[in-house]
Amino acid sequence: MPIIEVDGLVKTFRTRERDAGLAGSLRSFVAPRYRERQAVKRISFCLEPGEVLAFFLGNTEGLAQQLLGTLITFSTYPMNIFSGTVRLLLFTVIPAGFISFVPLQLLHQFSWPLLAALFGFTTLIVFVAMGVFHLGLRRYESGNLLGMQG
Repeated sequence: MPIIEVDGLVKTFRTRERDAGLAGSLRSFVAPRYRERQAVKRISFCLEPGEVLAFFLGNTEGLAQQLLGTLITFSTYPMNIFSGTVRLLLFTVIPAGFISFVPLQLLHQFSWPLLAALFGFTTLIVFVAMGVFHLGLRRYESGNLLGMQG
């Protein structure tokens, strides 16, 4: 079921036509002539639930720059000042803690359990990313096949 559906959208503008020269300007001022111009002619589209975010965000370069700035900002603070939910977010959603604090902690005080945890977490993230990629690829391929059958 589409979230946004547009069917047969038409947009027409009314513009004033003017002739060249002073006489044409005076004539268009006294007895204006208008012409209708069609800007959009019967456009139809629909947006499914997974496509809406890309439709509204459009070019997300500015958003990516802000996220990178957030990552760099949070990675400059020591992890000891964060606790609870914020610390969990910094190690998972915004991986500033995972990128900066864990390798530094490993350099300052080397320990085999921390290295094993770092390797395990990295392996987990790689497998989750591969799974999400293949899920998206399967969805793309099935959508392509549906288009060819119809």
